[in-house]
Amino acid sequence: MIPDWYSGLKGVLTRLGILPLSLWVILLIVNLTVLILPLGSIFFFRIYENQLIAETEAELISQSVFIGEMYKREIRDRLDSKQREDYGLALENPPPKASVDFYTPLNPKLDLATGTIYPKRPDGRLPITPSDTIAIAAGLALDEMLLEAQRTTLAGIRVLDFNGTVIAGANEKGLAFAHVIEVVGALNGKYTSVIRQRISDEPPPSIASISRGTGIRIFTVYPIISNGYLWGAIYLSRTPKSILKHMYAEKTKVILAGLSMLAMTLFIVLITSWTIVRPIYRLIERTKKISAGDKEALEPIDLPGTREMALLTRSFSDTARSLHERSNYIKNFATHVSHELKTPLTSIRGAAELWGNILRR
Repeated sequence: MIPDWYSGLKGVLTRLGILPLSLWVILLIVNLTVLILPLGSIFFFRIYENQLIAETEAELISQSVFIGEMYKREIRDRLDSKQREDYGLALENPPPKASVDFYTPLNPKLDLATGTIYPKRPDGRLPITPSDTIAIAAGLALDEMLLEAQRTTLAGIRVLDFNGTVIAGANEKGLAFAHVIEVVGALNGKYTSVIRQRISDEPPPSIASISRGTGIRIFTVYPIISNGYLWGAIYLSRTPKSILKHMYAEKTKVILAGLSMLAMTLFIVLITSWTIVRPIYRLIERTKKISAGDKEALEPIDLPGTREMALLTRSFSDTARSLHERSNYIKNFATHVSHELKTPLTSIRGAAELWGNILRR
């Protein structure tokens, strides 16, 4: 039983010339869908990869803020109230001072699709200006805690003074990074993050060429500012998660995505079967019914699926109806001829029998 709304919608689309769809339109839609499936997978792959970059940067921002606040506290504890007023490097355009009730979220900025991937980070240089003694003392106070945190976060942690020299971290203490582009931005009071190439000692996996995020490392520099003065910067770096490892960790979601693609493929098969294969089989069944003498089978099939199949079933129905009418005409003609010949033959037969009786007498 076909619903009324379907019949009404079908009537409207038929009057507009949209239904039934042409066979080439069906094939075009099917082929385009098959083409879009792998392209959609690659697009999803890139979006997912970019999300991992954003998550890594967000983690580094969170770590930078906490380390920066601890470093700022260590500096304050070593300064008297008068020294705090002009300690550090005065900024030309300091950020506005936030009120207690005002939130200043720092969102990830890196975009793997449109951003620039810089070459490997330059090595540190010997500083031109010696590090501040107060900053060195604050760095030493944080050193042990930073090393313990690094074992868990796996991030490269470096605390820089206001001249860009490393005063705390696992290595490179005493080296200056004021010439590095991301550090330059932070020394001007702006949070800066970049993506750099990463040279790994291990060979890349065989399918690494699919991913643009293979062999990269995220670098973030968070400036520590107090009353318009730069007290230092938190220089962090981390390699984002491998998308293959992350996909394995999220294997349930990946399986669901694969099942969704499989369902889409099956849907395409069903659409193709419903629009092409099913009407052909129904037409074959009609031919069998017509051969068996079923007059109702002479009508065109409902829901032919495509425009070409509708024309074929209509032509087949017209041909079958024409043959049926000719068969009836021949049948009626034979009946009339036999009726017309039956009367004279009966008369001749009766006359012959009469003459036969006369001759026997």
